[in-house]
Amino acid sequence: MLKNFSFAIVKIKVMRVKIGLEIKKLRKLQRFTQEQIAQKLDLSVAGYSRIERDEVNVTLDRLQELSDVLGTTPEFLLGWESGKETKTVKDSSLDKIERLYQDQIIQLKEEIVFLRKQLQTEA
Repeated sequence: MLKNFSFAIVKIKVMRVKIGLEIKKLRKLQRFTQEQIAQKLDLSVAGYSRIERDEVNVTLDRLQELSDVLGTTPEFLLGWESGKETKTVKDSSLDKIERLYQDQIIQLKEEIVFLRKQLQTEA
């Protein structure tokens, strides 16, 4: 009986899903630092680092927070779903590019207004 019990414990430990590597990979692909992710999760950097190194068990709530911050799904982080990584990185990159262009458009509009005012004062 004890032998079967020990086998069950080993089997449960083997089933423990390690998500730290996937989290780290997504974080780096999106060019976030550990500090940035830790801040978004309201964690210390050391606490977040322990998640990436699979030194702590992640609660379901924390798993959802991580997936939200990284722009993916809990299922992807758990390895139950594929294809979300590429979409996440592409969407994230497109969002960053769009924000950059919007900022540049605002700056150009401000320069146009400034130059028009200068032309009016010179005329």
